[in-house]
Amino acid sequence: MNFYRKALHLGFGFLIFGLSYVVSYHLLGLLLVSLVILNSVFEVLRLFFYDYLPLKRLWTPLFKKEEFYKISDGWFYLVGTTCLYYLVGKEDFRLVLLILTLADPIASLVGFYSGKKKIFQGKTLEGGVAFFLMSLLIVFVFKGLVTFQYFGLISLLTFIELLTKRDNFWIPLVGGLYLKYLV
Repeated sequence: MNFYRKALHLGFGFLIFGLSYVVSYHLLGLLLVSLVILNSVFEVLRLFFYDYLPLKRLWTPLFKKEEFYKISDGWFYLVGTTCLYYLVGKEDFRLVLLILTLADPIASLVGFYSGKKKIFQGKTLEGGVAFFLMSLLIVFVFKGLVTFQYFGLISLLTFIELLTKRDNFWIPLVGGLYLKYLV
């Protein structure tokens, strides 16, 4: 389990969440687009000009072995979060961002340490249950109650977390689409 990656996942999610309260919503969108552009440039340099990049000790531990020669999960996280921003308003953005920030790494940790029943590409039933319960808690705390529509959101995002490889992209994208069109 790569705690360095999980710490970055949590830290970045909380940073964006906090910034959504501090800066204007328009500025937050510009910041997200800028980060996608900067990260895209970094990904191209990393994939094609690896030998020329400095500070490898800082950023190479962030990559899984299987993503070292592909676009990283971090890029998908940024793109998914940026899509979410442009799909929904501030409150829904914060809600799905919290689910991505908290429920996803908790699911990973629970699945890694106590997961027994494999579902898809190393993901476990126990991790999926942890994702569902954490998402339920987040929606309850954030909204004050869990309506049928939000229960549907939580269920859909749990299936996405369990059945996709790039859940850092699909959770915010599908969550944003669901909230935009079905809630």
